[in-house]
Amino acid sequence: MIRLPEIGVGCAALSIVSPETGDEAAVELLVRAYDHGIRYFDVAPLYGGGRGEVLLGRALGRMGGPVAVSTKVGYAGAIPYGGRQAPEDRRKDFSPDAIERGVIESLRRLGRDVLDILYLHDPPADLHDIEGGALPRIERLREQGLIRAIGVGTSNAATAQAVLERLPLEVLLLAGRFTLIDRTGAGVVARCHAMGVSLVVGGVFNSGLLAAARPAAGGSFDYGPAPEPMIARAVAAERICKAAGIPLKAAALQFARRQPGVATTLLGPRTRGELDDLMALLALPVPRSLWSELDRIGAGGDPPC
Repeated sequence: MIRLPEIGVGCAALSIVSPETGDEAAVELLVRAYDHGIRYFDVAPLYGGGRGEVLLGRALGRMGGPVAVSTKVGYAGAIPYGGRQAPEDRRKDFSPDAIERGVIESLRRLGRDVLDILYLHDPPADLHDIEGGALPRIERLREQGLIRAIGVGTSNAATAQAVLERLPLEVLLLAGRFTLIDRTGAGVVARCHAMGVSLVVGGVFNSGLLAAARPAAGGSFDYGPAPEPMIARAVAAERICKAAGIPLKAAALQFARRQPGVATTLLGPRTRGELDDLMALLALPVPRSLWSELDRIGAGGDPPC
């Protein structure tokens, strides 16, 4: 099992150009994360068309010590630098040559000689081609010293279960499927723990619904309109947290950390202010009695009256 810090920073949000995410501001955010004690950073070429890797590479040069870095391979098609890929341009390429080319380009953008983790980014349900082509090439890249650990990053719990059974993984990144209100990845957590696979949990706010002070209709869930059952769970969770004097965001952030099968929780700040706020919420004591009530809601129990 690869050992990872309990908290990491994902670079997706800061990779998109906006008035708040200029180059220097993004680099300063990453360096501040290091100053907060964070020693793991996750990125991908998909994030801003490589901008996330470039900015992280600059920030790594300002950090005073070693950190773990992960990036990903698998997405292809036009991705504007600092922008998002248009849905019609999005496609996958897990061919051996595309993977090797992606690793070399990522290392160049990051300014590193080795990747601590290489994730297959959202692999297909049919793993035949990956087993026969992509995986042998990745193993060769590891033998050459370009990769230390092999993983998969996905938001699909069924895919996560499949790759755990069929691929020799050392780490799995599961986004949005093990949160305060969505426990569809609970079996994945248990399986990783039993197999000794390091589990990284991302998307703890389910793309926004759990980040709101008061969840309501019209909120975002998995980058789309939140379905009614998830809104109901979020509203019920917020009510329970409010009664205990705990912000909903603090419970959402700390939920996965208490599970023995979870190695790392990823934060996704866009600004230094957001990072400082998240670190303060992580340090906030959450009463043990609160978790049993929240667990009932997250598992699909009836909201309290």
